Amino acid sequence: SNSNSNISYGAKAKILKDHVYRKRRPIIIGVEVLNGNLKKYDRIFAIKDDATNGSKNKLDLGIISEIQDNGTEIERAKQGSKVCIKLDTEHMYGRQFDHTYYLAVQSRKNNQDNSISMP
Repeated sequence: SNSNSNISYGAKAKILKDHVYRKRRPIIIGVEVLNGNLKKYDRIFAIKDDATNGSKNKLDLGIISEIQDNGTEIERAKQGSKVCIKLDTEHMYGRQFDHTYYLAVQSRKNNQDNSISMP
């Protein structure tokens, strides 16, 4: 197995394709939190499993700059909740990624280390 499979993700979310409000920086999309907690300032990735060769297509979408629940700004979204997130990224929704990707937050060992550690 390749080393990428050792990366653990702290939270996972599904893009709600009928709730895409802005496709370019800042991207504003609705998501459903599938597991874990989505937190403001988390670094988030768009990930798609490539069935043909078993690899993952992974896109760094940067930091979640805002989370909104029915227009109210919140710090974190729990599992099962549907919220709107704002992403400051140069990637465009519909071009580099879309609703067929899931979103995942890279787990941080501590808050100081925002880098991706590859074993």
